[in-house]
Amino acid sequence: MEELTRIQASRRAHKAHVTRLVKKTSEILTNEKPDEMLLSSLNTSLEQVVRKRDLIRELDQKIEAKTTDEKNLETEIFEAEELSCDLEEKINHI
Repeated sequence: MEELTRIQASRRAHKAHVTRLVKKTSEILTNEKPDEMLLSSLNTSLEQVVRKRDLIRELDQKIEAKTTDEKNLETEIFEAEELSCDLEEKINHI
């Protein structure tokens, strides 16, 4: 159970970081005339979001494998899919 808690905490931290990255990219995209530096920052942010998406997916799989309670498993799967869809949408938008 302790390992499950640790993995969930890690996922929360990565989700928080990816949320900040998405916010940063949204701000860059709303800039009417992004310069080369902003475009470079946008590209870097996109790469980071993709890496975080993959890492969060791995953590989700570990959490699902270690979750024994059916109700909690259902909740974990729903939240994982919701985040995955949201990140895919953001990545495609960028």
